[in-house]
Amino acid sequence: MAQTKSVLLDPDQIDFAKHAAEVLSGYVGKLKKKELVKIRAEDGGPTIEVPLPAFRLLLEILRGLSIGDGVSVVRTHAELTTQEAANILNVSRPYLIGLVEKGAIPCRKVGNRRKIRLIDLLDFQERDDEERRRVREKLAEEAENLGLTY
Repeated sequence: MAQTKSVLLDPDQIDFAKHAAEVLSGYVGKLKKKELVKIRAEDGGPTIEVPLPAFRLLLEILRGLSIGDGVSVVRTHAELTTQEAANILNVSRPYLIGLVEKGAIPCRKVGNRRKIRLIDLLDFQERDDEERRRVREKLAEEAENLGLTY
């Protein structure tokens, strides 16, 4: 299984995540692109410097948790089984295998098993989403040209 870290907060912890997300959202807009963010532990612990992209990821995690969503973090170079990849795309495993066999999603074989890099899966998902948007816009334009309303 891919190296995944998942978190789901208890209801009493959601308010803390919401407050943290609000405070950090106001702060992140003031930061420069390459700046490091200093974080200090409240109990007088050490101050650490975090790269801005990592800080933004922390903010996105807090935003998700603050609305009660579970959040998972997976390394982008992680390799997934075909079942894990199918779960991410919310499709059946046989459908995913068809995409792999058509060459739409690259994979490598480990013995008789296929391994799909998460970064390749996310790239496919982005391309597929863009194609769906393009088709939807074209259909809406055609409907408008035909005087159809919906």
